[in-house]
Amino acid sequence: MSADPLAQDLGQLRYYITEIEIQPSITDLNCKIGAKIFIDEKLVCNLPWLDHTSPSRWSRLLLCEVSSLSKIVFRLCRSIKDKQRSFNFPAYRIDDMDEETGEVTLEHPDIVWMARIKSLTPCMAEQKFQNELVELDQIEGIYDSLEPDQTLKNLFKLPLKLASLVANALPQCGGKLSFLIFVKTWELLDQQLELDDIIRDILRGLPRIRDIIEVLSQASSLTLAHATDRLKEPIINILVLLEDASVYIFNRLIAKDLEGHTNDNGADENDTYDIESYLARLAEQQDAFHASWLPSHTSPVNQHHFIQDESTALSLEDAQTLTSESARKLTEIYDMPNLLRPLDPSGYDPDRACMDGTRDAVLNRILSWTQIQDNSERFMWISGQAGMGKTSIATSLCGRLDKIGALAGSFFCRRDDPNSSDPLRLINNLVHEIAIQCPAYAYELSYAIRANRKL
Repeated sequence: MSADPLAQDLGQLRYYITEIEIQPSITDLNCKIGAKIFIDEKLVCNLPWLDHTSPSRWSRLLLCEVSSLSKIVFRLCRSIKDKQRSFNFPAYRIDDMDEETGEVTLEHPDIVWMARIKSLTPCMAEQKFQNELVELDQIEGIYDSLEPDQTLKNLFKLPLKLASLVANALPQCGGKLSFLIFVKTWELLDQQLELDDIIRDILRGLPRIRDIIEVLSQASSLTLAHATDRLKEPIINILVLLEDASVYIFNRLIAKDLEGHTNDNGADENDTYDIESYLARLAEQQDAFHASWLPSHTSPVNQHHFIQDESTALSLEDAQTLTSESARKLTEIYDMPNLLRPLDPSGYDPDRACMDGTRDAVLNRILSWTQIQDNSERFMWISGQAGMGKTSIATSLCGRLDKIGALAGSFFCRRDDPNSSDPLRLINNLVHEIAIQCPAYAYELSYAIRANRKL
């Protein structure tokens, strides 16, 4: 079994068992069978008893964390008239599985039964991915005709969409195996008429990845290729979180109609899912994703450090050796923009920013959008009624961009100041601020003003 990209980055393999079938089926009315799975002598799964009234098969999504050298042991437990006996089948490793089918067949010398264990493999994900994309189209076709979020099931298309985007745009991050897992969970989820509170809470947390989907959808393949190394860790962590939640939903729904058994981890089926931890970790990785778009080490440009155009480059050290005439020209370059008579102040007021911890989702989305350098969408218009917080959002955005040295300039209109509503003032102020931030621009601006004083 070849390693999935998620597994490689985690230093271990996420091995998914989907079905265990016992052949031949039980026919003895007094016989029951159960099963346990051990990995490196540790119990990882305790499956419920089956009798002649049900197929001799367990269908689950069993997540097992293994290494390529881990020994996996399947133990069959037989009970005849309440007399139990256990049989350990020969141990196997994940490399023993058929890569294309994900199956391994085990035989025991002392009993007639054979165990066929099915699992998911990266090879299967490659083969099935394109066909399973149809499932996503069907979900969107059915639920997009309804009001948004009219049903919680609609939210589960978000993990499907994210995994499909990652699989196509960032293959180094995996995605196809995750997509296959999400499809299996969706197929079961779609059959449910009612959902319990735990599953509802899990689904309600999924909108956190909606802005991530939007950013990945907008970014070009070139941008994503350049950002892969920075995006890889948060994306893999998000997929792992969603896989874990998906596995829980799948197994909880499978177990819903069964009585008197324990769940796959050997705990009572009424054990609650740690929703708070799930939401907190999802929010943490959401922030990490948006932070990965930002420059890793940027600082505001020191306007006296250098001036550069196609033919000249003047550093601070060079300036000390210039003649008085050259020094005068250097000073003039920075004084010239003042002829634009900018308003002071005209930029953002930090006191008008959003309160800490508020509007983070929309701010992160906008901030990520600003850092997609080859985005064909160069202009963003934020509209809304008076008092809805547009100024606060713009102020907070300016503050965040300023901290990373990515703010070229800003201009805020004010109703109580006619000058701040003058289009010429707006242009002059922005030109002045850009010149202050960008020495190369200041050089070109001073040249343009000298060439045409009417500017």
